[in-house]
Amino acid sequence: ALILLATIVPWQQVLGSWFASGVLYNMTYLVKHTRRVKSSWGAADVAMLDIAIYYLRFILYPLVSLLIWVLVMLKFKSGYRDSLGARPSAVTPPSVTNLGE
Repeated sequence: ALILLATIVPWQQVLGSWFASGVLYNMTYLVKHTRRVKSSWGAADVAMLDIAIYYLRFILYPLVSLLIWVLVMLKFKSGYRDSLGARPSAVTPPSVTNLGE
């Protein structure tokens, strides 16, 4: 869960750096990076590193974060089931008809 929290925090706004970034971002941030990458697509010296970082940042990184979220939820589900132990519904109550005998 802590790794998920670290991926969600918008570090680019907290720290003000371009390197550290979180999965959450605003529209201005997305448009700025899209314009920068689109301007290099038509150039002769295409910055492949910029394009790769762009796709990693805006497509792969959110998918990895979703995968981490699913793993956290599965672990939570497993822990919740273990914390319940023996369910009260598994215990059968005594029969009402045999009480009068």
